[in-house]
Amino acid sequence: MNDTAAAGTGMAAASGGRRRWLGGAALGVLLLVGGGYFARAYVHYRAHEATDNAFIEGAVVQVSPRVPGHVVRVTVADNQHVAAGTLLAEIDPQDFQTRLDGGRAALKAAEAQLRSVAADVASVRKTAVAAVEQARGGVEAADAAVEQARAAAEVAEVEATRAQADLGRYDNLFKTGGITASQLGQYSAQARAAAAALRVAQRRVTASVAQTREARAQLAGADIADERIGKAEAEQARVVAELERLKAEVRQAEQDLSYTRIYAAQAGTVTKKAVEAGNFVRPGQALLGIVGDEKWVVANFKETQVERMRPGQSVRLHVDAYPDLALTGRVDSIQRGTGARFSLLPAENATGNYVKVVQRVPVKIVFDGALPPAVSLSLGMSVVPEVLVR
Repeated sequence: MNDTAAAGTGMAAASGGRRRWLGGAALGVLLLVGGGYFARAYVHYRAHEATDNAFIEGAVVQVSPRVPGHVVRVTVADNQHVAAGTLLAEIDPQDFQTRLDGGRAALKAAEAQLRSVAADVASVRKTAVAAVEQARGGVEAADAAVEQARAAAEVAEVEATRAQADLGRYDNLFKTGGITASQLGQYSAQARAAAAALRVAQRRVTASVAQTREARAQLAGADIADERIGKAEAEQARVVAELERLKAEVRQAEQDLSYTRIYAAQAGTVTKKAVEAGNFVRPGQALLGIVGDEKWVVANFKETQVERMRPGQSVRLHVDAYPDLALTGRVDSIQRGTGARFSLLPAENATGNYVKVVQRVPVKIVFDGALPPAVSLSLGMSVVPEVLVR
């Protein structure tokens, strides 16, 4: 009985020792695994910066008309994907086409008027130049006639003087009986003829001078042609200016007509369509929006997280809408200003009591490569980025 009890007591002691050893071993394993986990978590924490204040962003183009009018048709629907250049809507073009036709007709009339005025300018210039040349030729001929008449008058004057002197000598000879009365009469006739020739030459000089004055008066009248040319050229310049104005109006009318067809400026998805056929629209009125195909992430990190953050660093992205989807990207840029600084009403920290608040710095993150076709990211979706800053 005593031996049996002693044996039972020994076996119980051995069993308790094994349990204590197993418990200690299990605790050691747990401590080792936990330490490894926490060590790994610490290393990961030190090498990454993460935030849940991040959202999907993209380019949104608000489509609005550039001319007023009634919409005759809309060719897209909400949430429809469109390519760049796709026709979205059309405004009634009739009024704009009529305006363009009227402008083109006025332009043709102005072009015809310009051709007529140009012909008038050429005709006036040609006639005026010919008249001036003719008048100058008349002045030159008259001046030559005056010179010739004056030269002839000088010769006649010399001849008359000589004939009068000879008459005086022959008259003295007649008185002394040196010549006959018949000879004296002959010399007297020669003197009268020379005097008459002198008077004729002098009259020719007077007439030539008068002709010269008349020729110069004609030349002065011909010079007025420059004024006629100036007036014709001024009219031509006015028509040219009017033609340029009409060309500008035609170009504007062509643009306005083209604006009646509204096209997509970028590829993307139609959102917030607020136009239907029959609506009257005005310039600047929002008709619909197009969300571009390219998406990126804007993560608002705390200012204490961006110390080691640099463009080009790799990022792991977790989208709340797709929890099983693993996406990667890289830091594209870091905004040079906090979100509060660029808000609608920035804080005035220089007034009143100041309470320090940790600021957020927007960081733009772009995706690596194209997104999977089955993934449809909408603007504003929540994202959790982890930036490898090591």
